[in-house]
Amino acid sequence: MKAGRRAAALLGAGLCLALAAGGGRAAERVEPREVLALYHGGAVEDVYFTAIHRAAEMPLNHLGLVLRYHDMRDPLPPVSDLGQVRGVLTWFRSNAIDDPEAYLDWAAAVLDAGKRFVIMGNIGAELDGAGRPVPRDAINRVAERIGFRFEGRWAGITYDWKPAIADPDVMRFERPLPAVVPPFQSVAAVRGDAVSHLVLRRAGDPGTDSHMVVTSPRGGYIAAGFAITPNVDEDRRRWLLNPFAFFRRAFGTDGLPKPDTTTLSGRRIYYSHIDGDGWRNRTEVESYRERRPTLSSEVVLRELLEPYGDLPVTVAPVVGDLDPDWYGTEEGIAIAREIFRLPQVEAATHTYSHPFDWAFFADWTPAKEERFSGLYPMRDAMTKVAKIFSWLGAGEEEAEPAPDYAGGRSLAEAEADDEAESIGVYERPRAYAILPYSLALEIGGSLAFVDGLLPPGKRAGLIQWSGNTLPYPAAIAASRAAGARNLNGGDSRFDSEFPSYATVSPVGRQVGGQRQIYASNSNENTYTELWTARYFGFQHVVETIRNTETPIRVKPFNTYYHFYSGEKQASLNAVRRVLDYARAQALAPVAASRFAAIADGFFTTRLVALDDRVWRVEDRGALQTLRFDRATFEAVDFARSQGVIGQRHLQGSLYVALDEAHPAPVVALRGTVVADIPATAPHPYLIEGRWRVGGLAADGAGMRFAAQGYGCGAMTWWVPGAGRYAIEVVRGGEFLAAAEAGADHILAFELGQIAETPIEVSVRLAAPATE
Repeated sequence: MKAGRRAAALLGAGLCLALAAGGGRAAERVEPREVLALYHGGAVEDVYFTAIHRAAEMPLNHLGLVLRYHDMRDPLPPVSDLGQVRGVLTWFRSNAIDDPEAYLDWAAAVLDAGKRFVIMGNIGAELDGAGRPVPRDAINRVAERIGFRFEGRWAGITYDWKPAIADPDVMRFERPLPAVVPPFQSVAAVRGDAVSHLVLRRAGDPGTDSHMVVTSPRGGYIAAGFAITPNVDEDRRRWLLNPFAFFRRAFGTDGLPKPDTTTLSGRRIYYSHIDGDGWRNRTEVESYRERRPTLSSEVVLRELLEPYGDLPVTVAPVVGDLDPDWYGTEEGIAIAREIFRLPQVEAATHTYSHPFDWAFFADWTPAKEERFSGLYPMRDAMTKVAKIFSWLGAGEEEAEPAPDYAGGRSLAEAEADDEAESIGVYERPRAYAILPYSLALEIGGSLAFVDGLLPPGKRAGLIQWSGNTLPYPAAIAASRAAGARNLNGGDSRFDSEFPSYATVSPVGRQVGGQRQIYASNSNENTYTELWTARYFGFQHVVETIRNTETPIRVKPFNTYYHFYSGEKQASLNAVRRVLDYARAQALAPVAASRFAAIADGFFTTRLVALDDRVWRVEDRGALQTLRFDRATFEAVDFARSQGVIGQRHLQGSLYVALDEAHPAPVVALRGTVVADIPATAPHPYLIEGRWRVGGLAADGAGMRFAAQGYGCGAMTWWVPGAGRYAIEVVRGGEFLAAAEAGADHILAFELGQIAETPIEVSVRLAAPATE
């Protein structure tokens, strides 16, 4: 065995340790992470449909920024209330606004208060509500503060305009500019610290330069049509400019630590979750059909769960498929109990009646749903579909407040119009309607039912949104009130069909005052044309998994599918290929609810600057990684840090692993002159590992820590001294093993196959190396 590279030990279970909080509080300053995103709520039904959310929010999240959306129909927030706002972002479709002068005064005041202002496309205030033009000088009061000026000339014929400057770091990202650029208004750069990343010039006329993409220490500007490919289907868009590079400059994020949702213990996070759709489907897989009619859920159990005990998975049945008073059977219940007994399986719920269109239920009444009664499935004991709706007329429940999804009208008012009778792509509002709609039943009721199927020590703690995965605010609030996390939506794709970061979703969605957490990848539904063709298609999720890892890691590895994948041999093979691919990667597997908790922590994390390159990390929840970009020659200064368990350089960034046992770690950085080997430190630190590590107590001779995870618990540490180390479980087991650290100071060893509860490990230098 090569010294310093390989050793293995099988270890048992134990208990986490805790470290006391610390860190000085002199000269403290909270790093602003919030971006105020302005949008016209009358033009879109929901934040979900804005260009900012669909394309810009993911790169901004990657840069550590959190978006707070503000509907322009509401009064603008006082500038004095923007203390924790880093800047303002707009990407308006229209150039008209009811009171443009007041808006421009507010924008100027925002800039004067030291906040950044980033304008993508239309400035949004060139016309008033009556269509009258706004004086250009009023607009330029804002533009000039950022660093550019609208000159008033319009280039409508552009065949002879070509780039005089096209910054390769910012432009020509996923697509070059079109041969004939979009029409534009001429723009001049007016401040010396403004940087022009794209300048157009009319052929043979140097005096016509127009600055289409500009950044400055006060924000930035992108002319309409120059950010993303215009006039194409939204799902086929590609970035013309590099949004990571543009936003990094415009919002000045180089010095900002990035709370990271992709990485744990120095490795890429892996999680998997299954929605319950198709639980009761009869499989067509020949090897099962030959013996007896078999449910798809049993095929998933036998083929995708039992053989992959090293990969955690969260299973969320639709309770209506299990409840005997709905559509459940003894066979389905038995399969559920068997699935939930598997140690790597976490329990969740995919709701009770499986709502398809969540907005429909925001102001639900029995009469509103009655017209769909003939579309709901019968139960075996019923002779008429109408009997399913025997509860109609029994008294209407109090309707929950409706979000403004209908352009200023309630959904009930909108449905009075013939054109509003549709509920999107669905023929009925939910899968089942045995009982009146009840949010309490969908959330708390479904969690309680699943809990009744679980072995001791397990509980359901995750809501996996159903249908269009666009829950209304009260639904998300109900999930959190029930003590559950929430997940689903987003549908990230980045592959040959969707070849752009523009179709990679952000961490989540603002819904009123709530946060919905998105799944990190799309499921097999989008690969199979809504489960109608190409049943092998889910195997191509690997393209998205690769593209969101290289050249930059923007998403964890997420395997997300439904129980109907157990229905067909092709779909079964597709999921198996994805799981086999996951097994071949160096990952840190976690349950889906833990990823949702990490994502929640992204939004709550506070970064308090204590000194130059020293931060205290507060309110991070389950998030345990900070990322520092452009940090090849940076390293953790462990002498000034607390609650840091490790560091790893990857893709030019420094990933810092925080100790989950420390409530408020302090991270300090120092310079280092060597980039290709791990930095030195006064005590051991984790470079990377498959399992979660916490409660680290380390000195020059070794360390003690708690660990928990799935699969072979391989981990690699940097240690100050070369030699033979003794590895011992000090709580939860008795096994003792040894591992060797060579001249490279690398100590590698493996823990057991699975630890459902934390084990406590001691690693001590037993025999120092001799020359």
